[in-house]
Amino acid sequence: MDQDDAARPSPTSSTGSSIDGPTILVCEAETIPGSRIINEGTADIRARIRAVYDSGAPIFTKDAMRRAAQSFDRILQGSDETVPVTGLDGVTIEFKFPHRVEDLLPGEANDESNFEYTMREPCLLYRTVHQLIGTAGYEDWQVNIVSAYLPFSIGYETTKRDKHTKDAIFPWPAVSQDQVEARLAAQRRKWQDSETCARLGALFAGRAAVPLPEAVVINKVVAFACSSMAWDLENGEGSVRSAAQHALVLGVAELLAQRRQRQQQQAGSVDDGRLKEEVVCYAQDPVYHPADKAVLSAAGVVVLDDPRAFLEVDETSVVVSPYPDIPVREVVADIARPAVMIWNRVTDELTTSPMTDPVSPRVTDMISQDYLQLECPLDDEPFRDMAVYVRKT
Repeated sequence: MDQDDAARPSPTSSTGSSIDGPTILVCEAETIPGSRIINEGTADIRARIRAVYDSGAPIFTKDAMRRAAQSFDRILQGSDETVPVTGLDGVTIEFKFPHRVEDLLPGEANDESNFEYTMREPCLLYRTVHQLIGTAGYEDWQVNIVSAYLPFSIGYETTKRDKHTKDAIFPWPAVSQDQVEARLAAQRRKWQDSETCARLGALFAGRAAVPLPEAVVINKVVAFACSSMAWDLENGEGSVRSAAQHALVLGVAELLAQRRQRQQQQAGSVDDGRLKEEVVCYAQDPVYHPADKAVLSAAGVVVLDDPRAFLEVDETSVVVSPYPDIPVREVVADIARPAVMIWNRVTDELTTSPMTDPVSPRVTDMISQDYLQLECPLDDEPFRDMAVYVRKT
């Protein structure tokens, strides 16, 4: 979901006393029996977290996200298990789901209502470094001592549906799948003639000023927060912006496929196996409409639920992330060094909310030490203030 979308109703919310459309609710958190929470004040907690951060220890790890994803899989299959999350202090907190997936949520609709609400899939609720160390503007009384050390907590989405037909009721009008397909096709044609396509084509062909040698293997594109092409909002402008961002994702995948063919020809019989893998394209965004998923699947994109796209990020990937409302850059800085990253321009100034995808010291260090910026025209509306970063060789 784009931060630009904040001007219109949000498809998800972590707060709110009533449910209106898809909403995210936080699960109840408890300490595992035998664990202990040190009796600290808020200032002490923040100081300890800052010390962990300054030591270089990762805040986010693939292992922690993988364990959560595995628990989510079992919950979706009907398990009533809790989801354990270990904090930066070593204490493990368990999150308990009050209902099973597809269970009706009590108290959200009366007998005379034509609507009802159900529990949907679980999800991670990420916390930025600014939130953890207390520079996001929180008062002491707003800090939950039980979960203060956690890089993420656990929540679940809800669905509003017709009580009689059981059909999902979406919070905004949506266009048809054919219209989504047409929007994407139009933006893909525009992409082919763009200067951005030409510049990225030169990069992946080894002809750009920023070096990306043919020996560098890139097997996948991982996209976050490209939003929905289906929602009929802002006279369609938001959906067109989303279609342009998805066109970039698919265009990069095509350029990588061409690069792969050249690499295979050059390697001949000396291929170490990595070049035999096809270039795969992944996308993750909780606001995807069923029409989005169908069109993206037909285009060869594998749509993943949170946090599974993060598990695909590695040194063989291109990450695309336009204006997310989760800390994509902070997570990536902890878990991998992708070959290429196309996301919000990294500056010394806090130009994004400290509670979405802010620039942190670790993100700044990653960019300055390990990456070069490619001069690429990404100033148009769909990509405003974005930049292309290429890993140093």
